[in-house]
Formats: sequence, C-alpha cells, structure tokens
Amino acid sequence: MNKPRSMRSPDVRAARRAMLDLPHIKPLSDFAADLRVRYGVEVPEFDPLDGGINARILFLFEKPGPMTSDLKAGRVGSGFISRDNDDPSAEATFNFMADAGIPREDTVTWNVVPGWNGTRKITGTELRQGVAEARNLLALLPRARTVVT
Repeated sequence: MNKPRSMRSPDVRAARRAMLDLPHIKPLSDFAADLRVRYGVEVPEFDPLDGGINARILFLFEKPGPMTSDLKAGRVGSGFISRDNDDPSAEATFNFMADAGIPREDTVTWNVVPGWNGTRKITGTELRQGVAEARNLLALLPRARTVVT
C-alpha cells in the first residue's frame, strides 16, 4: 500500500478539502464543524480518503496533537485527522493498517477528545464531553461494527 503524497503539500490539503462535500464524508464534516462552533476549539477534518459514514471500523484515538492543527492557525499540521499526516503517530497508524490488511474504505479515525486546545493535557470535562460526542459520532456510522481504542 503506497502512502499518498505528503499532507504538508498545500495541493494535497486543497484536494482533500475539495472532497469534504462528498456524500460519504459530508455528514462527518458537518459534525466536526458543529464541534468547532460549540466548543470553540480546533477540530480537525475527517480524511475523505477513508470510509466516512460507510466505515465498518472506527479507530478512536486520544486527542489531536499539534500536527493535525491547520496551517492557518500558524502551525505545521494539515487540519485533518489522517494516517497521511507527517508525524510518528500517523505513520504508525498507516503502517499498522497496511500490515493488518485493513482496507482504507473500511475505516474512519477520530479522537475521544476531538479538539486541540494547545495542550496535550486532558481535563475531566473534555473527557466527559468527548465520550458524549463519540456516541453522537457512532450514530453517524450505521455500518460500524468495531471500535478500536
């Protein structure tokens, strides 16, 4: 499985942003946009190269890091939660899924705590809100049968 071009590339990010209205990803893009408004934190976009609402497996990570932060915020990240990001966690995720033979279209990735607020520290409030939002996310994934934490 070859990794797509680097998410550091403005062209790659623009191409992914252009896909956010595709039917399999639009409900998830709307979900992320709603979280941004309600919580006032930087919430990455779902990767439209993944399965979106058609995913059978939700990979649920902890919290976005600075590499998912959008460049418009003055950081180096892509603005997406993606196995194609340029960081060790994304690389490990990409390699794990490739080695395990998990088709990309069967997966969607997200974080229990969906927003980046400038720190890796997780408060109790963030965790409670994140768990509630993970339940809301699952309601958007009718084919999901597995959650991997």
